[in-house]
Amino acid sequence: MKIRRALFSGSWYPSQASECEDSIKQFLGTADRGMEEPDHELRGGIVPHAGWYFSGSIACQVIHTLLSQNPPDVIAIFGMHLRPNDPNYLMSEGAWETPFGPLSIDRDLAEALLEKFSFNVETAASFTQDNTIELQLPF
Repeated sequence: MKIRRALFSGSWYPSQASECEDSIKQFLGTADRGMEEPDHELRGGIVPHAGWYFSGSIACQVIHTLLSQNPPDVIAIFGMHLRPNDPNYLMSEGAWETPFGPLSIDRDLAEALLEKFSFNVETAASFTQDNTIELQLPF
């Protein structure tokens, strides 16, 4: 399996699994205890991507809330620094490197998206350097 190497590990978020785990526990431990549980099933969320030091807590809490309701089989993470007329990008096979090990691309979902929408397809060897998705993967 071809693995897309992490570019921001060790600077924008921890590079070691144990450090990520410690940060995640801290983020979840500081969650707003007064926050009400949603009265409906959540299907998605929007998370910031400024680096874990600045926005890791809110990103972690959003993803944790989504997973705690009814854990999905697949999580689709979209994002990139794009302008309105830029093309869409998709990595359709392989895996992303994370401190916890590689996360595989759901090839069936990627192929279904490619059938319906236009994308510039990226690979583990050829991709746009962008932090928006990579920072969310360890969560």
